[in-house]
Amino acid sequence: MGELPNYVFTVGNTSLDGIKKLKKISKHDLEKKYGLNLNKPLILILQHTVTSELETIKENILQTIDAVNDLNIQTIIIYGNADAGSQKIAKVIKNLKIKQYMTIPYQDYIGLLKHASALVGNSSSGIIEAPFLHIPSINVGTRQDGRLRAESIIDVQYDKNEIKKAIKKAIMDTDFLMKVKSCKSLYGNGDSAKKIVKILENINL
Repeated sequence: MGELPNYVFTVGNTSLDGIKKLKKISKHDLEKKYGLNLNKPLILILQHTVTSELETIKENILQTIDAVNDLNIQTIIIYGNADAGSQKIAKVIKNLKIKQYMTIPYQDYIGLLKHASALVGNSSSGIIEAPFLHIPSINVGTRQDGRLRAESIIDVQYDKNEIKKAIKKAIMDTDFLMKVKSCKSLYGNGDSAKKIVKILENINL
């Protein structure tokens, strides 16, 4: 970007700082509010549009939904962003029997993610927050291409069978789950703000 190397610092993602400061929601309260049994596997689906794939958006999201339906696992699906094509996804979700929410308060979302068996879709949350919390991510399609990947992330195409296989791995593969629990967050450890302050205190501008 034209910056002098001496003035470029890697500090991590500040969103992880916020997670560390969030007030914890009890498992019981989450179960009651969202009608869940968190002693059983839980899948969270968060799949956004990809503006370069507008012609296949409906087919793409259906691959994910069909995979989860085939596995008969309790699931929450959250509506995606408002980018071009989002209405196509919204129409598909609206007709589902899966628990669905237009949006979920961030505190609740992080609480649910902590108890989830996997986050499925193409949200950056699967790249940043889920690995930080040691939760498996099934990254579907191309939206996150080029971003750093933790060991907890399984990349799949828009293919029902691939997605099903990845979800089963996230729930039942003990070797993979050991890697997930010990994987390193590539976007910081929730102390980015402290690093930024320290840099600003000491840098000669």
